[in-house]
Amino acid sequence: MTEILEDRRVAFHEGVLEEPVIPMCAAYSAEATGNAREAIDILRCAGEIAEKQGEDTVTQEHVLLAVEEYECDFPSFSGTVDA
Repeated sequence: MTEILEDRRVAFHEGVLEEPVIPMCAAYSAEATGNAREAIDILRCAGEIAEKQGEDTVTQEHVLLAVEEYECDFPSFSGTVDA
């Protein structure tokens, strides 16, 4: 799953993603359903949250917020990973 997300890194400017962001997105999705589409959605959502907040970097906090939002939109997703 991490490899799939690494391929999506090109959607972000160089240096925008903190190192733990991609592994966190992969871990949450793998634990919940194992669906790569969900991992990609979480990564995208984390980027959108950072952008809305005017941040230059997508952080672990943005991933946590994205997971919360994803859980609200898709209640069957339960991303409960100790990150």
